[in-house]
Amino acid sequence: MSTSSNVKVSAWIKIGARTKIDYFVSDNGQIELSIGGRDGFDLVTTEEGLQNLLVHLEEALRAARSAITRNDEGSATNDVHCI
Repeated sequence: MSTSSNVKVSAWIKIGARTKIDYFVSDNGQIELSIGGRDGFDLVTTEEGLQNLLVHLEEALRAARSAITRNDEGSATNDVHCI
């Protein structure tokens, strides 16, 4: 397997309000996120990777809230942003 890519696996997951999310931080600072419990999805990242993810999640949350507001006002559009 090639190790030249920063992305090892591509997957689609859905996280809801009640989705179980746990984390573990190892002594070397590696972060392991477990999403959905035992049969769910695991994400392993560095501190820098987690910060990068957080920045984009905050942007996505603002966009989602804006879309909800536009939808409530009757002018919703589907915006897709690549990160």
